[in-house]
Amino acid sequence: MCHGFIGRITLMLLPLMLSGCCTYLTVDTATHTFRHDTIRRIEKAGINPDDQLVVLVEGTTAESSRVGPFTITVSLPTSEDGVWVTRQGMAKGWESGFLSRTNTLLVTVAPPVVLPAYYSARGNQERFLEITGAERTLYLVRHLTPDRQTPLFYVVQGRHPRKIDIYPDGREVKTPRRYPFLLLVPLTIAVDAVTFPFQIYFLSTLGDKSPPVPLKNSNSSLK
Repeated sequence: MCHGFIGRITLMLLPLMLSGCCTYLTVDTATHTFRHDTIRRIEKAGINPDDQLVVLVEGTTAESSRVGPFTITVSLPTSEDGVWVTRQGMAKGWESGFLSRTNTLLVTVAPPVVLPAYYSARGNQERFLEITGAERTLYLVRHLTPDRQTPLFYVVQGRHPRKIDIYPDGREVKTPRRYPFLLLVPLTIAVDAVTFPFQIYFLSTLGDKSPPVPLKNSNSSLK
């Protein structure tokens, strides 16, 4: 009965959610939230014989904030420049011994790159410094708040260069303990009414502001 009542309240508040960012975020936080699997650190990476990228990481799943070891396995696309890591592609624990196999191609792990919120790696390639002598390089991309996504950027140099954005999975997670936040909706509607022009300006500033810049080869210096 309690869940049915909360559901009816949520439907009644749906029109109000469209009035602005504060109201939408309050209702969203009170009922559910969309979260991504996140990566805190890359331990090692390699390419297996099936052309899959295998990455040992420390991270968290969307359902939990507990940091632990995970093995990411993702099939690299042949034509697309982006791929999602499925929920099954991020397995708990580190796969033991995969780097000791003779048919595993090692991938150089570069220092993490920090980008502004909601900026893409492909649109800001000049920020990713090349590692001298590395044919295959993997970067962990971190974003400034409020963007919590932590994608990977895989770069291959040489005769057949490749640049692939790799995004951890995202999904809805219920937050039943936050239903009391719905009591704040009348206040957030008033705040949205006052700050609406500023919200429009803020939303217009998000995202990449310049066209993609090609990665320079290893014989040239970054400026």
